[in-house]
Amino acid sequence: MKPPRRPRFPRPEEPEIQAGGEEDPDFPEQLASHRPRPRNRAGRLLPLLIFAGFGLFVLKEQVPAVDDAFQSFVHPDAFRAIEACREAALAGSAAPDFARLLEHGRANRTRNGFFVDRLVIGELERGKGEVRRAIECHVDSAGNLVDISRHDAATAAPQAQSTEAGRHVSD
Repeated sequence: MKPPRRPRFPRPEEPEIQAGGEEDPDFPEQLASHRPRPRNRAGRLLPLLIFAGFGLFVLKEQVPAVDDAFQSFVHPDAFRAIEACREAALAGSAAPDFARLLEHGRANRTRNGFFVDRLVIGELERGKGEVRRAIECHVDSAGNLVDISRHDAATAAPQAQSTEAGRHVSD
């Protein structure tokens, strides 16, 4: 019978545990070798946070209900103005039961309220089918409709274009 094999390298000895359940403070190398290393949680969560942020951005841009919720939270006054213009545009169409919102609009701040543009509705016109109408509204700061104008979307006035300074000017 062969004797049991000895390991090539000696095994490190286990640190002595004192009666209180703590390691011996006289040997700091024992403390350092058995203390768990702190984990970098930010490093683990960073890719997940970036992915979640990108996903929320895509949802905001592609799903109108998510964009509405975001706008109502971030810009509540502008969102109220857009909502007032949407309701007036749909209610004032030739066949309100068959009107639908195609483009959701954008609010631009004015001195005493908002100018809402880029709002397009599709409404039923007898004999023609659906006709696209571009809607522009002026809404006061309290959210009351001041003026509304309708144009055929094909012959609508040119939309405001942003300049490099961030201001909006018409052509």
